[in-house]
Amino acid sequence: MLTRITVFHMHIDPDNPDWLRSTNGRTYMGVPGFRVFHGQEARPFNQIDGGWRVEGGGGSPYTARTGWACPEDEGYWYVGMPDAPTDDLYIQMQRWGERLYTEGYVGAAGLRLIVEPPRDDHGTELNPENPGYVVRPPNGYTTAAGNLNPYELNFLIERGSYSFVTAPHPPPPSKK
Repeated sequence: MLTRITVFHMHIDPDNPDWLRSTNGRTYMGVPGFRVFHGQEARPFNQIDGGWRVEGGGGSPYTARTGWACPEDEGYWYVGMPDAPTDDLYIQMQRWGERLYTEGYVGAAGLRLIVEPPRDDHGTELNPENPGYVVRPPNGYTTAAGNLNPYELNFLIERGSYSFVTAPHPPPPSKK
């Protein structure tokens, strides 16, 4: 069976005060590690608002949790923060991180889905000294997520605004 979906699953450690770093007026998210895994299909995650996810656990015969893992004990990668790596792999990772940041997914817009600000400053950069609090599943809710649990939502960021999306329609049986 062909791989249809590749997931890059990033982890943060908000208990570590260094998980956010500010440079030149911009705040970057530090990632101590992330996993890459492959899947062939998306499955319903939440029946209330149509959330879906790629099942990456061992319980599905259709997915494999394999790929590349960043060593979690070797510091942080601040996704999108300007850097000048020399190794080809790191150059590609840097470009990808800069694109994620520029599009908002690991910048203020994306982080506000999981970080409730200390005051009503949703449109500003996070202050590493006082970013607000990270909501935690299963009962975390944020204003930016429409007071819903952001861990159960699928979204796009388009021109700085959220576009919440539901599960893709499965292909007809004749196309599988």
